[in-house]
Amino acid sequence: MSKFVCICGNVISDVVYPSPSNGFLISEASLAAFIAYAGSVVAELRQADSGESRSEWIRNRFNVEYPIDASDAEVVEDALCRRFSELSMAAVRCKACGRLHLQATPGSNTYDSFAPDRTDGIQ
Repeated sequence: MSKFVCICGNVISDVVYPSPSNGFLISEASLAAFIAYAGSVVAELRQADSGESRSEWIRNRFNVEYPIDASDAEVVEDALCRRFSELSMAAVRCKACGRLHLQATPGSNTYDSFAPDRTDGIQ
């Protein structure tokens, strides 16, 4: 997403990272799955730490275009970012009206909107 139009008409942009208006919601079950996945990625990458086995591990996780010479930190970050986006839902807060727009399901382009009970002090 690069721009999101709130029900109130305000345009919310996320071209600046990290965005002050965008975040994520993750359930406890998904968080537990993410933490377990993080542990397995680190363990598997350490086990496949040399030459051919590392290259094969990267190809199995990503695709042919992924750089084989990427650092371990880059590989772990990319794997975790992908898994996090599969498990979490995007949340966008409108600074103008305070509405919270929550992604209906991970990866979808459908959002449910929730208006605050109060409107004073919205930033």
